[in-house]
Amino acid sequence: MNKEQFILGIKITIFISIVTLIIIIGILLYVFNSKKANPDFYSELLSSADTKTSNIDVAEISLEAKGIDKEEFENYLSMFSHLVYEGYYKDYELTQEELKDTQNMNMAIDFLDILYLYEGEKDEQGIIAYEVEKVNNIVKEMTGTYIYKKLDVKNIYSYDETKNVYIPNLQDNINTLLISMEELEKKDEKIEVIYKVAFAKESEKQKYLEGQKVELETYNIKATILENKDYEFSKYYVSNIKQISKELVKYN
Repeated sequence: MNKEQFILGIKITIFISIVTLIIIIGILLYVFNSKKANPDFYSELLSSADTKTSNIDVAEISLEAKGIDKEEFENYLSMFSHLVYEGYYKDYELTQEELKDTQNMNMAIDFLDILYLYEGEKDEQGIIAYEVEKVNNIVKEMTGTYIYKKLDVKNIYSYDETKNVYIPNLQDNINTLLISMEELEKKDEKIEVIYKVAFAKESEKQKYLEGQKVELETYNIKATILENKDYEFSKYYVSNIKQISKELVKYN
């Protein structure tokens, strides 16, 4: 081998090495950029339940990319949860129809109090009376259930025929506390979601929010939710909702 052949061999080796290196770098950049462009949505939601910083913002961005306002949607999930809760009402020996109507009523009242910021007429004790027409329309828009006259909720609420309003009989209502969203998938108009929610009386809710130890009945719930195209009150409608499991969980 003469000197020229030796130099040519070195040049070819260097060229092949550079091309190989460029290909490897290109593959690595493609892999990492692909991961960055297609984040694992479920992982972000799960991590947001355990952190208080940037991951929460990432989950928010992921939801907004699907056209969903995170805070608003979480409020709806909490309200829909009333439709599967039975525990608090066992002491009242409700019929199935009364139970269903009471669940609908609690959902509608949560809607009025939380999203509609309802300021209805109050009595001397500060108890709010809820307009029957508003409640009935909210139930219709949130569940598709048409109420002909009034809900059968006599054990938990009173009905004032002269004013056509519902009045709560109980001071210690049940609160829903959204613990986490486990899974969420949007297919066309349908939103399939699995989430965890705890049910608490007012005193238990305060303990939970203040970081005190409290044991709460906690449900895993699966729901199919659609967006209402035409509505007066509720943006979302739940077409199917069921309890997957339930357990007593110690918090804080």
